[in-house]
Amino acid sequence: MKLALHPSEDPDLARAQDGLRTFLAALSLTGAERSAVHVAVLEAMVNAVRHGHSAGQRAATLDLEVVAGQIVATVTDYGPGFDPVSCPDPFAPERMRLPHGRGVLLMRALMDDVDFTFPPGGGTRVTLRRALPSTAPTGA
Repeated sequence: MKLALHPSEDPDLARAQDGLRTFLAALSLTGAERSAVHVAVLEAMVNAVRHGHSAGQRAATLDLEVVAGQIVATVTDYGPGFDPVSCPDPFAPERMRLPHGRGVLLMRALMDDVDFTFPPGGGTRVTLRRALPSTAPTGA
């Protein structure tokens, strides 16, 4: 499943969330597993829409698939990119009350693997993986 997201367009983000929910509903997941994946992927999508666009380019794409017993969600944006290692510490006292700045932390906590890559033409590609329970179907 592939969806395009556009900068600052809430209907597109809502459409992507609906697609994500439909994708996850087809898998044999518990409510907690489904919620964990949903929150992690939503964090990546929101970051892409808010930060990952440049003038005249689409903001992001979301690809969802099941590969080798894993949910694989890839969010690609076309913005300036960033250094995930230099993200401010969300636990620093001066950041504790801020309403943002925990997305990367949440993605890493909720998924088995989170990779950030930076294509040569610019942008950021976030690939999130989480193993399916052994009883889940392997194709979606």
